[in-house]
Amino acid sequence: MKKNISKISWTNDNIDILKNVYTTGGTKAVQTLITGATKASIQLAAQKNGISNDKSYRFGNKLTPLTYDNNISYYWMGFLMADGHFDLKNGKNLNVGISIKDEEHLKKLANLLTCSIYYRKVTDFNNYKCSDLCYINVRDSKNLPILINKFKIKNNKTYNPPDISCLDTKEKFLSFFVGFVDGDGSIVKQKKGELAMVLSIQCHKNWISIFEIFNKQLEFLFNIKSKHYIDTTGFAKIQIFRFNQLKQIKIEMLKLNIPFLERKWNNINESLYCSKFLNSEHKNTFIKLYNENVLIKDICIELKISSSKAKSLIKEFNLPRRQQKWSIENIKLVASSYDSKLQFKKGCYNGYQSAVRMKILHELFKNKK
Repeated sequence: MKKNISKISWTNDNIDILKNVYTTGGTKAVQTLITGATKASIQLAAQKNGISNDKSYRFGNKLTPLTYDNNISYYWMGFLMADGHFDLKNGKNLNVGISIKDEEHLKKLANLLTCSIYYRKVTDFNNYKCSDLCYINVRDSKNLPILINKFKIKNNKTYNPPDISCLDTKEKFLSFFVGFVDGDGSIVKQKKGELAMVLSIQCHKNWISIFEIFNKQLEFLFNIKSKHYIDTTGFAKIQIFRFNQLKQIKIEMLKLNIPFLERKWNNINESLYCSKFLNSEHKNTFIKLYNENVLIKDICIELKISSSKAKSLIKEFNLPRRQQKWSIENIKLVASSYDSKLQFKKGCYNGYQSAVRMKILHELFKNKK
């Protein structure tokens, strides 16, 4: 029986893909990138171009770093649970593909696993317009089963969430959680202001049990409250809204020395403060500067807070309203609106007509007049 060899055209671009992918990912990896290429045609093209199918290289211990019991391995497992694919049937493959805009982030994983990164142009996928993608594909028949057993990974994890009971310390849990956010989550600013933002993750409804664990662990380990639910479209969601809670997550995350996705986490400016996050030292500094009549905008710069937050702090600390300070320029400006009898000209500077300010002005100018 003749092998079914496709009539695909082996252009220079396709041969380059074959050279870059075949050795490390095998036939399946090539088929992912070259539509219509059969196993027989790939093997024949590889033979003609002298490309070796080095199984000892492909089946090496590339996934060993992910089996280590450290923050970095748990971070990448969280990321892979969101964006990765564990092929349990065909030679124990692990592959992950993400948007080209996060290419540098995927390179960090590729460097950790000492594998190649390759690319695919995508115009549409299941009627959705997509950006170009970057991929890695790793086959490791020794270590992938270890990871599968550790997290109880099943085929089609989209519908079958893993077992995360191995996340038994706050460092392991947070590393995994941040990785999952980087894979499937978002951190976006809302229209209300710089301190208004939300962290959100959305998955298949079967993942609601995992989100319930996230919810409980975030509150137990970090006193962070989140909201998890099935939305009106049938997806499972978990969200964190308060800035001080998101800031706390980022501060704790930075202690872990994990390769987080900066594009997302840089939306949280951990140098900013909100009222409930100010410690006693900053509260005392705010009150001191306010009582010394330092301009509000200068206080905001000094303490790295927003102007709206400064106004709320004034109310929170029950600070007295400041008396208006008049510069020489302001005095001359207002004085010009008076006639010779110290009567306020109608229609002039209506914003200065309060009784207190009028009294001050009369005192300032009565002797001079």
